[in-house]
Amino acid sequence: MLLGGRATEEIIFGDITTGAQNDLLRATEIARSMVMLYGMTDALGDVTYQSPPNPFLYPQGFPAPREVSEATSRMIDEEVRRIIESRMDGVLKTLRQHKELLAFVAEALLEKETIEGDEFLELINRQRTVTPVAKEA
Repeated sequence: MLLGGRATEEIIFGDITTGAQNDLLRATEIARSMVMLYGMTDALGDVTYQSPPNPFLYPQGFPAPREVSEATSRMIDEEVRRIIESRMDGVLKTLRQHKELLAFVAEALLEKETIEGDEFLELINRQRTVTPVAKEA
């Protein structure tokens, strides 16, 4: 979801603005946590590479010591990038497949700035000619 706005800019305008910067930052933080905290990558294994900060040992303004080697740090960066690029490819593919629906939702957002959950599903289901989108539990 976080990459949807950036992907839409690329598809519709052929360019990327700074508008989706916060979403990209949040997506990158999630990917970094997946790699460094949760061991959710085959390349680095089931290992945690980051400890929670200790405010007593390292008060604000004092950096904590580096916990990984340069090589591991490089691998972490590569995995984070791979995850984001993989998800962006998936988002672009999905939005391109449903470009007409994307345009329809964009028109609705021009009329009403925010569309949430049930209202969004209702809007899409009215427009879809194939299988309706089901609300997830």
